Amino acid sequence: DIPHCLKNCRNALRTNRIEFESGKFARWDDFTKLCELECGNQLKFNSKLTINHVELPVGANMKVKVAAQTLSRRTAAAIRCYYRLNMIQKCALDTAEFMERVGDLFHLGNSVSLCDEDRKSSVTLLNVESKLAAMKNGILWIGKWKFHFTKNGKQNNHHTFNHGS
Repeated sequence: DIPHCLKNCRNALRTNRIEFESGKFARWDDFTKLCELECGNQLKFNSKLTINHVELPVGANMKVKVAAQTLSRRTAAAIRCYYRLNMIQKCALDTAEFMERVGDLFHLGNSVSLCDEDRKSSVTLLNVESKLAAMKNGILWIGKWKFHFTKNGKQNNHHTFNHGS
């Protein structure tokens, strides 16, 4: 299901650099740096992030909310802001793009209702075809990811959540 895929994606990012497009890598280190910067500032770009999002104490790794806050447009925007302030490296922009795209896929697949037209993520008769096309493109995108294990650099072209095992 969608929430488990989101948590698996976050967990894969913790132990791998994920090459989501040729030459573009999402890195957990970029997220860690963001959290360090956020914890050190009184004015925050993403007030929901805490050190617990990095350390994931017992039980936190099971919460969909924690994974959704990590892989989100808000987190991506915070990374971009720190980049513009020259406080985070340019390569972190790849991580921001990855987090934004994963977050969008999560919201697309985790629609609250099939008929609630007031919700942006809802599937309606007017948008069902475009939502299905976006989901199909998302699945194809995930299938192309390459995982580079951060401890030894070995590459793997699949992970349990995108391989089906």
